[in-house]
Amino acid sequence: MGHVNNVSFAAYIEAARTMLIQSLLNQFGHDGLDFILARVVIDYRSELHYPGSVDVGAKLTRLGSKSLTSSYGIFADDKCIATGESVNVFYDMNLRTSVRPPEDVAEAVRGLING
Repeated sequence: MGHVNNVSFAAYIEAARTMLIQSLLNQFGHDGLDFILARVVIDYRSELHYPGSVDVGAKLTRLGSKSLTSSYGIFADDKCIATGESVNVFYDMNLRTSVRPPEDVAEAVRGLING
């Protein structure tokens, strides 16, 4: 059809999501604390054509008891071509289960959401 495949948009959001959340978690060094994807939604607003580049904006928007919601905008040539939202769950890799975030992580997330 002459445009970038929709799966590429998920990859753009994944790259932004992992950079955003992992950089946050790396600040605290809680052994085994990670995050897993529970939900992703993408709204396609315009076609994207190859070759080119995109910019992805990412923001934390909600902290749940064990989850973290983030929102995204994908831009090409200053035009918003897609928006997205993901829900990630804090996960203890040692216990292999979802967990509440440690208070220092939760406090940092609240600060980013409200700041």
